[in-house]
Amino acid sequence: MDKIESGLSGTVVMTVTEEWTARHVGSGRVEVYATPAMTALMGALITLS
Repeated sequence: MDKIESGLSGTVVMTVTEEWTARHVGSGRVEVYATPAMTALMGALITLS
């Protein structure tokens, strides 16, 4: 695997639907984007670079 270079940037736009909320995934009680979902998205994006 290549090393990640300093200064790289990227952008992703995602519409948060109920299936990605903390309440739905069981990581919280409110209707906000779940931290586990965000972590999974970041991991998936790393494999695309």
